Amino acid sequence: MRGILRMTALACLIVGASASRSSANVVYTLTDVNLALGSLPAGTLSGTFTLSDDLTTLLGADLTASAAMVNGFSYAPTTYTLANSTFYTNNLASYFQLTQGAAELRLIFATPIATTGTTALSSGSYEWQAAAGVRTVASGSVVASTGAVPEPSALVLSSIGVWSSLLVVARRYRRRRKAA
Repeated sequence: MRGILRMTALACLIVGASASRSSANVVYTLTDVNLALGSLPAGTLSGTFTLSDDLTTLLGADLTASAAMVNGFSYAPTTYTLANSTFYTNNLASYFQLTQGAAELRLIFATPIATTGTTALSSGSYEWQAAAGVRTVASGSVVASTGAVPEPSALVLSSIGVWSSLLVVARRYRRRRKAA
């Protein structure tokens, strides 16, 4: 019986050590982001970007600046994705920049971005187009949401169940053998 208990404990330790850490990427959605040229409305910014759960890696972006005509300046609609842009940051929790040809988008967070909740965008955030110039973020925020966090490994749960079942069978067998 002691041998079975030792084997069960050892198997649980081995399988438990091999289970991976639970994690989920964080998706941020731009909410009510308005662009301005001085005090004049100059379009909107919408879309999402995804960071790793430790907030150190930009995994994806799909951000769109709307078209606008302000004081003779014509802003073309521009979509910034990680695939078609050059990415830059030296502190992802504070800001990042995507450059695509003759256009640039820089999002600066008013406070360090977190894995939950809402973070306001700083008025220093902007979108720049060579043909029209800079339009700044007048208002808006990003809202974090995470996907479902994976449950512990199915292998760990099933191995505990198998070993527990074997232990019950061994006990019953041993009791019947002693009774006979």
